[in-house]
Amino acid sequence: MSRSFAPSQGDIILVAWNNLDSDDCAVLTEEMSRTGLDPEGRKAILIYYAPALIANTIKGAGRFDIGIEASLEALAHIYRSVRAKTPDYGAGHVTVNVNELAKEALTNPYGARHSIISQSPAQATLFTAER
Repeated sequence: MSRSFAPSQGDIILVAWNNLDSDDCAVLTEEMSRTGLDPEGRKAILIYYAPALIANTIKGAGRFDIGIEASLEALAHIYRSVRAKTPDYGAGHVTVNVNELAKEALTNPYGARHSIISQSPAQATLFTAER
């Protein structure tokens, strides 16, 4: 999910995970475990540019610990938003392009938590909410 270049960063990621709301942890665990191959299961959600969103949120926050926690919260929000607009069952996947949110994260690292999903049948795109 995020490159960790030092053992201390791994510890920070673990602390950030443990600081998350239990609902966010559950959503991330469930959604990141989906393969999209089970015809009786739910579709998998593939978030394009998630690594860029994480990296830019960390840069935008100016601190690794704050940025990684904001990234995890943003990903949980994205999964929830897409899941709310996605047919629940059947094999397959839904792609979500967060490229624009990843760019915005450099100047607004908390913006992805307030995004709006617009979805066509096969592809979902994330837009930043009006403030």
